[in-house]
Amino acid sequence: AALLVMKALRKMCNTGRTIVATIHQPSSAVFDMFDDLLLLKKGGEVVFFGDLGTCSCNLISYFEGLGCTPINRGENPSTWMLNVLGEKITMKDESGGEKEVQLDFASEYKNSENYRTLQGRLEEIAKKKKDSLKITYSSQFAASARDRDNLMAHRLVTIYWRSPAYNLTRITLSVAMGFIMASSFIPIRAKDTFSETEMTSMLSTIFLSFIIIGVLSITSVLPVMNNIRNMYYRHKTAGMLDGRSVGRALAAAEWRFIV
Repeated sequence: AALLVMKALRKMCNTGRTIVATIHQPSSAVFDMFDDLLLLKKGGEVVFFGDLGTCSCNLISYFEGLGCTPINRGENPSTWMLNVLGEKITMKDESGGEKEVQLDFASEYKNSENYRTLQGRLEEIAKKKKDSLKITYSSQFAASARDRDNLMAHRLVTIYWRSPAYNLTRITLSVAMGFIMASSFIPIRAKDTFSETEMTSMLSTIFLSFIIIGVLSITSVLPVMNNIRNMYYRHKTAGMLDGRSVGRALAAAEWRFIV
Protein backbone atom coordinates (compact mmCIF):
# COMPACT_ATOMS: atom_id res chain seq x y z
CA ALA A 1 0.00 0.00 0.00
CA ALA A 2 2.83 2.40 0.87
CA LEU A 3 4.50 1.68 -2.47
CA LEU A 4 1.32 2.52 -4.38
CA VAL A 5 0.96 5.81 -2.50
CA MET A 6 4.60 6.72 -3.10
CA LYS A 7 4.31 5.94 -6.81
CA ALA A 8 1.38 8.34 -7.01
CA LEU A 9 3.34 11.02 -5.11
CA ARG A 10 6.35 10.42 -7.33
CA LYS A 11 4.23 11.08 -10.44
CA MET A 12 2.97 14.31 -8.90
CA CYS A 13 6.54 15.31 -8.02
CA ASN A 14 7.69 14.69 -11.58
CA THR A 15 5.24 17.37 -12.77
CA GLY A 16 7.21 20.01 -10.87
CA ARG A 17 5.38 20.00 -7.55
CA THR A 18 7.15 19.95 -4.21
CA ILE A 19 5.87 17.22 -1.89
CA VAL A 20 6.73 16.88 1.80
CA ALA A 21 5.97 13.47 3.28
CA THR A 22 6.66 11.52 6.45
CA ILE A 23 6.76 7.75 6.50
CA HIS A 24 7.29 5.04 9.11
CA GLN A 25 9.82 2.26 8.43
CA PRO A 26 9.85 2.47 4.60
CA SER A 27 11.12 -0.34 2.45
CA SER A 28 14.19 0.12 0.26
CA ALA A 29 12.01 0.60 -2.83
CA VAL A 30 9.96 3.30 -1.12
CA PHE A 31 12.98 5.01 0.41
CA ASP A 32 14.71 5.28 -2.98
CA MET A 33 11.79 7.37 -4.28
CA PHE A 34 12.69 10.29 -2.00
CA ASP A 35 14.97 13.00 -3.35
CA ASP A 36 15.91 14.68 -0.05
CA LEU A 37 15.76 13.62 3.57
CA LEU A 38 15.29 15.58 6.79
CA LEU A 39 16.25 13.21 9.61
CA LEU A 40 15.47 14.19 13.19
CA LYS A 41 16.53 12.49 16.37
CA LYS A 42 14.62 12.38 19.64
CA GLY A 43 14.02 15.94 20.75
CA GLY A 44 13.51 17.29 17.22
CA GLU A 45 17.20 18.01 16.50
CA VAL A 46 18.41 17.69 12.91
CA VAL A 47 21.01 14.98 12.31
CA PHE A 48 20.93 14.96 8.50
CA PHE A 49 19.44 17.04 5.73
CA GLY A 50 20.15 16.96 2.05
CA ASP A 51 20.08 15.01 -1.16
CA LEU A 52 19.98 11.25 -0.62
CA GLY A 53 21.79 10.46 -3.84
CA THR A 54 21.57 7.29 -5.90
CA CYS A 55 20.63 4.38 -3.63
CA SER A 56 21.06 6.74 -0.63
CA CYS A 57 24.81 7.00 -1.28
CA ASN A 58 25.07 10.50 0.23
CA LEU A 59 23.31 9.45 3.41
CA ILE A 60 25.42 6.33 3.77
CA SER A 61 28.73 8.07 3.13
CA TYR A 62 27.86 10.82 5.63
CA PHE A 63 27.18 8.46 8.55
CA GLU A 64 30.02 6.11 7.67
CA GLY A 65 32.31 9.16 7.66
CA LEU A 66 31.33 9.80 11.27
CA GLY A 67 32.55 6.35 12.23
CA CYS A 68 29.24 4.50 12.22
CA THR A 69 29.01 0.79 11.42
CA PRO A 70 29.21 0.35 7.62
CA ILE A 71 26.02 -0.73 5.92
CA ASN A 72 25.79 -4.36 4.86
CA ARG A 73 25.18 -5.35 1.28
CA GLY A 74 21.42 -5.45 0.60
CA GLU A 75 20.52 -3.78 3.91
CA ASN A 76 17.69 -1.26 3.94
CA PRO A 77 19.27 2.24 4.28
CA SER A 78 16.29 3.56 6.28
CA THR A 79 16.61 0.76 8.85
CA TRP A 80 20.38 1.11 8.94
CA MET A 81 20.33 4.85 9.62
CA LEU A 82 17.94 4.40 12.56
CA ASN A 83 20.16 1.69 14.02
CA VAL A 84 23.33 3.77 13.81
CA LEU A 85 21.66 6.67 15.63
CA GLY A 86 21.43 4.52 18.74
CA GLU A 87 24.83 2.83 18.60
CA LYS A 88 28.06 3.91 20.25
CA ILE A 89 31.07 4.98 18.19
CA THR A 90 34.55 3.61 18.87
CA MET A 91 37.02 6.49 19.25
CA LYS A 92 40.59 6.89 20.48
CA ASP A 93 41.16 8.66 23.76
CA GLU A 94 44.09 10.88 24.74
CA SER A 95 46.17 7.90 25.90
CA GLY A 96 45.85 6.19 22.53
CA GLY A 97 43.37 3.57 23.68
CA GLU A 98 39.93 2.99 22.24
CA LYS A 99 36.65 3.70 23.96
CA GLU A 100 33.00 3.66 23.00
CA VAL A 101 31.14 6.96 23.21
CA GLN A 102 27.63 8.08 22.35
CA LEU A 103 28.09 10.47 19.45
CA ASP A 104 26.03 13.66 19.41
CA PHE A 105 24.80 13.49 15.82
CA ALA A 106 23.08 16.88 16.06
CA SER A 107 26.34 18.63 16.95
CA GLU A 108 28.21 16.70 14.27
CA TYR A 109 25.71 17.82 11.67
CA LYS A 110 26.08 21.48 12.66
CA ASN A 111 29.84 21.13 12.17
CA SER A 112 29.51 19.34 8.83
CA GLU A 113 30.02 20.66 5.32
CA ASN A 114 26.38 19.88 4.50
CA TYR A 115 25.20 22.28 7.19
CA ARG A 116 27.52 25.08 6.06
CA THR A 117 26.40 24.62 2.46
CA LEU A 118 22.77 24.77 3.51
CA GLN A 119 23.30 27.95 5.52
CA GLY A 120 25.04 29.53 2.54
CA ARG A 121 22.12 28.70 0.27
CA LEU A 122 19.63 30.11 2.75
CA GLU A 123 21.57 33.36 3.09
CA GLU A 124 21.78 33.68 -0.67
CA ILE A 125 18.05 33.15 -1.04
CA ALA A 126 17.33 35.69 1.71
CA LYS A 127 19.43 38.32 -0.08
CA LYS A 128 17.79 37.72 -3.44
CA LYS A 129 14.19 37.49 -2.26
CA LYS A 130 11.63 39.50 -4.20
CA ASP A 131 8.71 41.21 -2.49
CA SER A 132 6.61 40.64 -5.61
CA LEU A 133 6.78 36.88 -5.00
CA LYS A 134 5.63 37.15 -1.39
CA ILE A 135 2.33 35.37 -0.79
CA THR A 136 -0.25 37.62 0.85
CA TYR A 137 -3.93 37.21 1.67
CA SER A 138 -6.68 39.76 1.94
CA SER A 139 -7.93 38.33 5.25
CA GLN A 140 -6.69 36.10 8.04
CA PHE A 141 -9.36 33.44 7.50
CA ALA A 142 -10.53 31.76 4.31
CA ALA A 143 -14.23 32.04 5.24
CA SER A 144 -16.28 34.91 6.61
CA ALA A 145 -17.09 35.18 10.31
CA ARG A 146 -20.70 34.13 9.66
CA ASP A 147 -19.67 31.03 7.74
CA ARG A 148 -17.14 30.09 10.42
CA ASP A 149 -19.74 30.43 13.16
CA ASN A 150 -22.36 28.41 11.27
CA LEU A 151 -20.01 25.63 10.24
CA MET A 152 -18.51 25.30 13.71
CA ALA A 153 -21.93 25.33 15.37
CA HIS A 154 -23.17 22.62 13.00
CA ARG A 155 -20.12 20.51 13.76
CA LEU A 156 -20.42 20.76 17.54
CA VAL A 157 -24.16 20.09 17.45
CA THR A 158 -23.37 16.94 15.47
CA ILE A 159 -20.68 15.94 17.97
CA TYR A 160 -23.10 16.36 20.89
CA TRP A 161 -25.85 14.48 19.05
CA ARG A 162 -23.45 11.58 18.45
CA SER A 163 -22.52 11.43 22.16
CA PRO A 164 -25.62 9.86 23.74
CA ALA A 165 -23.72 8.51 26.75
CA TYR A 166 -22.53 11.99 27.69
CA ASN A 167 -25.95 13.60 27.21
CA LEU A 168 -27.92 10.84 28.97
CA THR A 169 -25.52 10.99 31.92
CA ARG A 170 -26.11 14.70 32.35
CA ILE A 171 -29.87 14.37 32.03
CA THR A 172 -29.96 11.46 34.50
CA LEU A 173 -27.89 13.40 37.03
CA SER A 174 -30.11 16.45 36.68
CA VAL A 175 -33.31 14.43 37.16
CA ALA A 176 -31.86 12.54 40.13
CA MET A 177 -30.68 15.75 41.74
CA GLY A 178 -34.13 17.27 41.20
CA PHE A 179 -35.82 14.39 43.00
CA ILE A 180 -33.34 14.55 45.87
CA MET A 181 -33.80 18.29 46.32
CA ALA A 182 -37.58 18.09 45.94
CA SER A 183 -37.81 15.40 48.61
CA SER A 184 -37.00 18.02 51.24
CA PHE A 185 -40.38 19.70 50.52
CA ILE A 186 -42.47 16.56 51.03
CA PRO A 187 -43.43 17.40 54.64
CA ILE A 188 -44.84 20.78 53.57
CA ARG A 189 -46.27 19.79 50.22
CA ALA A 190 -49.90 20.10 51.35
CA LYS A 191 -49.62 23.61 52.81
CA ASP A 192 -51.40 26.50 51.16
CA THR A 193 -49.26 29.17 52.84
CA PHE A 194 -45.63 29.13 53.85
CA SER A 195 -43.72 30.91 56.52
CA GLU A 196 -40.77 33.18 55.83
CA THR A 197 -38.37 30.48 56.97
CA GLU A 198 -39.93 27.91 54.65
CA MET A 199 -39.79 30.29 51.67
CA THR A 200 -36.16 31.05 52.42
CA SER A 201 -35.45 27.33 52.63
CA MET A 202 -37.12 26.66 49.25
CA LEU A 203 -35.29 29.48 47.51
CA SER A 204 -31.98 28.37 49.03
CA THR A 205 -32.62 24.81 47.85
CA ILE A 206 -33.32 25.99 44.30
CA PHE A 207 -30.17 28.10 44.34
CA LEU A 208 -28.14 25.19 45.69
CA SER A 209 -29.51 22.85 43.04
CA PHE A 210 -28.28 25.19 40.30
CA ILE A 211 -24.79 25.20 41.82
CA ILE A 212 -24.63 21.42 42.19
CA ILE A 213 -25.94 20.73 38.70
CA GLY A 214 -23.52 23.33 37.31
CA VAL A 215 -20.55 21.69 39.00
CA LEU A 216 -21.64 18.24 37.78
CA SER A 217 -22.05 19.58 34.25
CA ILE A 218 -18.60 21.17 34.28
CA THR A 219 -17.04 17.93 35.55
CA SER A 220 -18.77 15.73 32.98
CA VAL A 221 -17.96 18.05 30.07
CA LEU A 222 -14.18 17.93 30.62
CA PRO A 223 -13.51 14.82 28.42
CA VAL A 224 -15.60 16.29 25.60
CA MET A 225 -13.93 19.68 25.92
CA ASN A 226 -10.50 18.04 25.81
CA ASN A 227 -11.27 16.63 22.35
CA ILE A 228 -12.78 19.93 21.20
CA ARG A 229 -9.72 21.82 22.47
CA ASN A 230 -7.36 19.62 20.44
CA MET A 231 -9.49 20.18 17.36
CA TYR A 232 -9.61 23.92 18.01
CA TYR A 233 -5.83 24.32 18.20
CA ARG A 234 -5.35 22.35 14.95
CA HIS A 235 -7.90 24.48 13.12
CA LYS A 236 -6.62 27.72 14.63
CA THR A 237 -3.07 26.93 13.49
CA ALA A 238 -4.41 26.18 10.01
CA GLY A 239 -6.19 29.55 9.94
CA MET A 240 -9.68 28.01 9.78
CA LEU A 241 -11.35 29.57 12.84
CA ASP A 242 -10.84 31.61 15.99
CA GLY A 243 -11.91 31.41 19.62
CA ARG A 244 -15.11 33.38 19.06
CA SER A 245 -16.46 30.78 16.63
CA VAL A 246 -15.82 27.96 19.12
CA GLY A 247 -17.47 29.90 21.95
CA ARG A 248 -20.63 30.54 19.95
CA ALA A 249 -20.68 26.96 18.69
CA LEU A 250 -20.48 25.63 22.25
CA ALA A 251 -23.39 27.87 23.26
CA ALA A 252 -25.43 26.56 20.32
CA ALA A 253 -24.66 22.93 21.22
CA GLU A 254 -25.15 23.27 24.99
CA TRP A 255 -28.34 25.26 25.26
CA ARG A 256 -30.57 22.30 24.33
CA PHE A 257 -29.29 20.33 27.31
CA ILE A 258 -28.93 23.23 29.74
CA VAL A 259 -32.53 24.38 29.24
